[in-house]
Amino acid sequence: MRRDCLKYALENKQIWGIWGGKDEGELRRALSVNQEGKEARRQRFPNCPYCAARPDKLQVVVAESPEGGRWTTMKLVQCSACEFTWRSRTSANAVAAYHAARAERIAKKKVKREKIKAKKVKKI
Repeated sequence: MRRDCLKYALENKQIWGIWGGKDEGELRRALSVNQEGKEARRQRFPNCPYCAARPDKLQVVVAESPEGGRWTTMKLVQCSACEFTWRSRTSANAVAAYHAARAERIAKKKVKREKIKAKKVKKI
């Protein structure tokens, strides 16, 4: 029941009250929205609202929309640790930004290591 309640709150942007054992602040952090419900970038990326897994365990999944209509696909966020999935554009954007920032950090470290390695080879 807790899982269904939390999923409902996240998918319907219920940012007030306690839903699925999470308070207003925790819900807004998971949705990456401010108090008015507008998308907000935070210094920290969201964790899984169900199991509190780190952002590296979250991934964005694109699925067919059962309603059809104008938008045929929707973005889901899925936790690989607990398999909790919810639909939220703002959460998906935050998770995508996390993975992009992480890839950028890894690329910078790789370039830095290669420069250090090249300097060592030059000295020898």
